[in-house]
Amino acid sequence: MSVILRGQTASIVSYPRLQTSGLPLSAPSTPEFRFSTAATPWVDESSAWATGTVDTLAAVVAAAAEEGDTEIDLTTTTDVVVGRRYLIRVADAVQVVSVVRKDTERIYLGEPLRRDVSDSATLTGWAILAALTTGNTDIVGPAVVQFRCVIGGVTVSWTESVRIARRLPVVPLTPDELVRVYPEIKSLHARQDETLEDLILSAWDHVVLPRVMRKGHYPEDIVNADVLRPLLALGCLLHVVRQSRAVAADFVARTETSFDRLLDNTVASVLWHTEPQDVATIPREPSTEARNAARYRMLRR
Repeated sequence: MSVILRGQTASIVSYPRLQTSGLPLSAPSTPEFRFSTAATPWVDESSAWATGTVDTLAAVVAAAAEEGDTEIDLTTTTDVVVGRRYLIRVADAVQVVSVVRKDTERIYLGEPLRRDVSDSATLTGWAILAALTTGNTDIVGPAVVQFRCVIGGVTVSWTESVRIARRLPVVPLTPDELVRVYPEIKSLHARQDETLEDLILSAWDHVVLPRVMRKGHYPEDIVNADVLRPLLALGCLLHVVRQSRAVAADFVARTETSFDRLLDNTVASVLWHTEPQDVATIPREPSTEARNAARYRMLRR
């Protein structure tokens, strides 16, 4: 889910879905989108659509890679966008991969290859971009972008969830702080992430924030991210040991347990978050305190 700061322009990137057979479709055309919030819903199918943009990539694999590798050599990476997802096609098999970093002729993947890739393979990508204006993002809370385009002569549509936030927290951990707490990280982390910055951001986005959100606290509710520093450091260790073949399963399980315990203790503190921003736009059941206060006012009349 994309998170956008209130009142800012933004470009939402989305991807046409794949066929159920898993084979990539032809390049999309005629991209369009429309945006909906609680204040500006689309009423029906006659609601206006805005014109989107198609971003297409076709690259050639320059050297064979093996199953389990997390890097691929290309003839050039000029048009590869870090953070995007791409298709790698080998014969009739397709894998979707995300690019976390790139050099001049090499890309680094967020997940290992599931099969060998020959130097005749192709890296293909296309994305639909929706340009949101400050008017679109002027109200906080949940929103939806609906996309549609033509692929292989057929109009397809899908939606992406978006949140407009009143604030975006700063990641509360530096590589030096992480290594001081867990020095073993240096020997366990992916070799292409020399500074540990990719690891910290990945753990923040994929380990810490999802668990915190399941507890009912969104990033925009965080007013003191420093309180989350120990949780993020342990989340980095958890993120690494989950992906390492050299770490015993019981150590991974103990790390999971330690993370869950620290998460519960952290969430129990009221020093780092504020009332959810959506409280004014999403109806909620009144709390016991609110009901008791209402009864007290009634009795005094």
